[in-house]
Amino acid sequence: MMPRPQTVQPQKHRDRQALRFVVAIGLLVTLTGSTSGLRELPKLAIQRSQLTLPGSVPFHLTATVLNPKDPSDRAHTARIEELWVSPQKWRRKVTSPDFSQLLIVNGGRVHEEITGDYYPNWLRTLVNGLFDPGAPLQGVDLTASDDNPVRNTKQVCRRFATAVGIDPVSNDVFSSYCFLNGLLDGVNMPGYCVDYKDYAPFLGKQVSRRVQAYIDGELQPEARIVELNVLKAPDESLFTITEVHPLLKTVFVSEQDARAHILDAAPMVWPKIHEGQAVGLASIYVCIDRDGRVRETHSLNNDHPDVADAALEQVMRWRFRQFMSEGVPVQAETILTWAYSTELE
Repeated sequence: MMPRPQTVQPQKHRDRQALRFVVAIGLLVTLTGSTSGLRELPKLAIQRSQLTLPGSVPFHLTATVLNPKDPSDRAHTARIEELWVSPQKWRRKVTSPDFSQLLIVNGGRVHEEITGDYYPNWLRTLVNGLFDPGAPLQGVDLTASDDNPVRNTKQVCRRFATAVGIDPVSNDVFSSYCFLNGLLDGVNMPGYCVDYKDYAPFLGKQVSRRVQAYIDGELQPEARIVELNVLKAPDESLFTITEVHPLLKTVFVSEQDARAHILDAAPMVWPKIHEGQAVGLASIYVCIDRDGRVRETHSLNNDHPDVADAALEQVMRWRFRQFMSEGVPVQAETILTWAYSTELE
């Protein structure tokens, strides 16, 4: 039996919460021109929006995932439901055509049931974007970057470069963190690209009702919150854990480790190009399942789009030895970089 939601709160309470939010945002906007304001921006943005922080109100959330550019795209659909009491007590159900996960956390115990052989990166990105938007901001100091990729707008953005590759082949990949009106607007990192849209109030917080992941220009699946209510008197049996199984993990591995796990990979063949750089660098993000099969590839920083497309296509056919953690197979993600040389047609 599902718990009954409670949605009504006194109008004066809502007004006070809204006023405090407006004052805080106004102060934040004033401060963002200073070093201290910029440094505090990520923390304050998350405090104002994340539902799962300690002390937050228990909630029941349901979201649907779809590809807005192609309603017939069943592969990028899902349903996400969470019953959250505290950071130590919650229940999540993720259901998609090829994968499902039931995850229950209660105290120090965790229970997981899964179907399917691969938890897609794009779907995990949306789930994490909904419930843990602050995670990618941990340890990020916006003042350490003097690169603002968005200028002459109300957005506050900072970009960071990270060196990748194996010497002597070295490239840069980029991570960007953007804020608008004191709230998180987007995070663009290798393997994790999320935009936050349609903020609306919920018990003194501003919650993004539409979280969008970026795969490529034509494919940007999004999670739309269709239900968000206070969770009152939840059924305790929903959080009961009778047995504990090893969790499905996804780990990031270095390029050296990834290449050491290669079982089957033909030499890269670079296409001839009509124009552009015939000699350059290519970096892509690679997602590998628990059997060592490549399941997703995403372009990062590349000197020619045709070369990047060739790398994405060819690496999809690679096979790796299983990646292990504590004796259990895990999903793995990595960044691979090449120095390419081709010809102009």
